[in-house]
Amino acid sequence: MQPFTIVYYSATAGELPSLSRALALWPETDGPLRVTARTQTQLFDASRVAEFVEAALQADAVVLSLHGGQQCCPAFTPLIAARDARRARGLPVPYLHIQPVGGDEDALQLAHEHADGHDTGCWQRLFQYLSFGGAENFRQALRCVFAACREVAL
Repeated sequence: MQPFTIVYYSATAGELPSLSRALALWPETDGPLRVTARTQTQLFDASRVAEFVEAALQADAVVLSLHGGQQCCPAFTPLIAARDARRARGLPVPYLHIQPVGGDEDALQLAHEHADGHDTGCWQRLFQYLSFGGAENFRQALRCVFAACREVAL
């Protein structure tokens, strides 16, 4: 069985320990899960941004945790452009969640413009789980993304 893949971006890296602990809690019975996480400081040149965008486009889901609008994510504009281009060609695109951190109104607007799950309530559930933080909430967020992509009930 192919692993379910998530590419996770964090502007600040503050939540990555919770994400790591949540991965340790992932039950094997839910299937294999692979998460690739990157931070703002790791996307320091065009080649790193291109690698991130390519990995994101091949993933089942992408989570962008933004603190400072799209300026805090060097890969934001190329990722959205590539995702839109794939969608226009009828190719599959990953589920996208944009998480505004710390009352970031710019990121909230970007979420409304580009993120998936608004029509199903998944975006709001993910927003709450990720906002609350902690390993258990991140585990539930992973389950929520998995369910949205696999179109199964939680």
